[in-house]
Amino acid sequence: MNNKIFNTFKHGDSKTKTVLATMLAGLFVSVVLLVVSIIAFNGTLTFISIILLVLVLAYIFGTDFSKEAVEREYREKQKAEKRAERERKKAEEDDEPGALEWVSDKDDKKSEKDDERAEDHKGHDFDDPLAQYDEKKLKKVMVEYKVRQEHVMVLVDSCKKENIMQCPGFLWKDKAYVYLLLLEAEPRIIKYPLSEYSELKVRVNVAAKPSDEYDNMKNDTYIARLYSPMVPNYIQGEDPRTHRSTYKKNLYGVGPDIWLTALSIKNVQRILSLNPVLADSRMNTDNYGIYFKEVYIARLMYRDGIYTGNEYKDQVLITLSDLAANAVNDGEFVENLSQMQTNGLIPQEYVDYASQKRNQYKKAGKR
Repeated sequence: MNNKIFNTFKHGDSKTKTVLATMLAGLFVSVVLLVVSIIAFNGTLTFISIILLVLVLAYIFGTDFSKEAVEREYREKQKAEKRAERERKKAEEDDEPGALEWVSDKDDKKSEKDDERAEDHKGHDFDDPLAQYDEKKLKKVMVEYKVRQEHVMVLVDSCKKENIMQCPGFLWKDKAYVYLLLLEAEPRIIKYPLSEYSELKVRVNVAAKPSDEYDNMKNDTYIARLYSPMVPNYIQGEDPRTHRSTYKKNLYGVGPDIWLTALSIKNVQRILSLNPVLADSRMNTDNYGIYFKEVYIARLMYRDGIYTGNEYKDQVLITLSDLAANAVNDGEFVENLSQMQTNGLIPQEYVDYASQKRNQYKKAGKR
């Protein structure tokens, strides 16, 4: 036993020496307890100390410390080899520049292949898939998916067809298609024909629950800092029956029912020329004329921060001029103006402006 202990302390590794030292300390404590229990005539303590002494001696005599050291060294070697292999793979990455000059620089490499991406994600919080995207990773993704220089940031609220929910992304177009790159746990790109979707659909007063929405935008991540200013403008109200607070939001649809937050639309307008139309609104009936709906939509877009005050004013005046010039008869003209004023869309001075325009067109024989 003495030779075994001596050789272990002389040739063993640090972990083996620590284990043996702990066992020897346990042996010493058990012997002391045994002596004290005999002197004190304490049967229970004597029994416990004997059990402890037997266990410690059994472990020391029954353990091949040299074998344990060898096995531990083998495991450490295996781990080191795996780490070296991962580093080798990273070192072998293609050094060619990215596909897009505007987003890459001389130090950028081609995006990682799918079988290497799992290594990149290690250490990230997968409760928030956006945590993986720092500035460098985002550039690589944009290069990989060939995002054009003329792109804009958008925040997708929902799309049932494509199974999208509260997801940031980038939107751009070419001559034939509109493209949307979604920043999900695994980036995804969808596209739709540019020529088939010329409308910007507006959904009004969609039920919302801010506390349960856009959780990823509430975290301190690179993507959250970029996109959190684009979360919906929630409209607070009160349920007349329960007197509890209610929340609504307005959404704007592009393509095949891809619903974006309101503050995405100012960006979208830089890329796409779309005609706003109402969808799922009590105003979207034949009881309201097209000019009324145009002014109503313009007010919604102003309140949602899409139009500035001057842009809103210009849109309203353009619509009133169109009404004055194109109303089939005075009855239609007056009815449209009355609806707008009754519903609080325009003040009296705008009614007067439209009436003056109408008289000018009539005198000029252009109605």
